[in-house]
Amino acid sequence: RGLPTADRLGGLGAAGARLPVLQRGSPHPSDMPRLNFVVLTDDAERFRGALALALAQAALGRSVRIFLQLDAVRLLAPTAQAPRDDDHAAHGLPTLATLIGEALEAGIAIIACQSGLALAGLDLSALDARIAAGGPLSFLQGCAERDGPVIV
Repeated sequence: RGLPTADRLGGLGAAGARLPVLQRGSPHPSDMPRLNFVVLTDDAERFRGALALALAQAALGRSVRIFLQLDAVRLLAPTAQAPRDDDHAAHGLPTLATLIGEALEAGIAIIACQSGLALAGLDLSALDARIAAGGPLSFLQGCAERDGPVIV
């Protein structure tokens, strides 16, 4: 009856499957503020963690944005492979590229720093068309007063 609880469905599946899960007593998804993440370095595991949390928030019906600053933009390169992707795949977990694709499919806004694109020698047209370019100023201007915290 109503939305399923996390106890019955177990939240996100091993491959990052998005399940509409709310804890009892949780606010309705439309009442929750948007979550904003900033990824500051090209540490693939930190980005993987941000994507996992972003997907969990999206599964709860919450809007999410991720801004990749400077060197972090390298993680979006079509040829990029995270150092621990093989370990994750061996345990039935998605690779970094798969998580990026799932995040974009879930409607999570991914924004690549314009200076970071230049530093990485990447052209925006080489990235998934759903990835936008921007800068710190435009990212922060896009943060609404009602948004949740900016998580770095």
